[in-house]
Amino acid sequence: MDRGDIQPSAPAGPYDIVAGPDGALWFTNLYGAEIDRMTTSGVTTVYQLPDALNDRPFRLTFGPDGNIWFTEAYNIGRMAPDGTGFVQFHLPKYQGMQEQPDSIVPGPDGNLWFTEGGGDDPVHAGVGAGGGIGRITLDGTITDFQTPTPASGPMGIVAGPEGNLWFTENNIYYWNSPNRIGRITPQGAFREYWIPGAPRTGGPWGITRGADGALWFSESGGNAIARFDITSPTCPAPPPTASTMPAELPLPARSVAGATSQTGSGVNRVEPPPPLPQPTTPAATFSTRLTPHPAHSIGSTSATPLTSPLAASASLLQPGVQFIA
Repeated sequence: MDRGDIQPSAPAGPYDIVAGPDGALWFTNLYGAEIDRMTTSGVTTVYQLPDALNDRPFRLTFGPDGNIWFTEAYNIGRMAPDGTGFVQFHLPKYQGMQEQPDSIVPGPDGNLWFTEGGGDDPVHAGVGAGGGIGRITLDGTITDFQTPTPASGPMGIVAGPEGNLWFTENNIYYWNSPNRIGRITPQGAFREYWIPGAPRTGGPWGITRGADGALWFSESGGNAIARFDITSPTCPAPPPTASTMPAELPLPARSVAGATSQTGSGVNRVEPPPPLPQPTTPAATFSTRLTPHPAHSIGSTSATPLTSPLAASASLLQPGVQFIA
């Protein structure tokens, strides 16, 4: 592995990294209060943020305007690729607490979308705050959308192939984290999907879109990489590997690779599974007669067996989650 040395002006803390449109790698330096650029040959350029004490950039992305957009403590930052034009947009409070943004991505509507995963009060963050998806326009107008589940703690977010945004719910401040995958439309309408084993297992974290059109996300508590198909019913889940705690996932690629491990060791690659076989014969029908109670009457009818147990209720018709061991 080649290593490029980072030359920060303060204690180093590289946190998030993306490929820039200029062919270089851009990353946040959390403890150094920097946005840094590194070429593929390892040459690093440091862009120091104005407040070395309070500016703590977390995650970054390139917006449709060509600028770098990033999250930091209670703010959204914007900066030109040459290091000029730095500006901060302060997040509004929710229930009296200042929410903290985490992941940020360009949306299908030309705006930037970000997760709000925690508040400034660790005691109450898991109860009152920590449940929002934010939208910021290119001129800095912020709109906050609170998730239907209180204290959901959104973490990762990605633009889906069908024009919506998908995010993980994993409130790290709350022991009974909801552990769901959420969807929000550009108009702000939500839908949430349970993960098998929720609410006390899983811990969905980073999420990305694969070349197969599905969403892939890490399970920091379930020790698994999961595949979320937004078009098909759920799939069985093989047992995970213990003590790996995968967290982040990279940008889309042919295979999903580079999930980091917090307690185990390794950088892993997961190939998309083959497509599921399609049914070749129509569902059978049957007739049955029930014997009524003497005080009631009942007739006979025909029924069609369900091809999937999830089809029993319209409220359960939802995209599927597939776990890859």
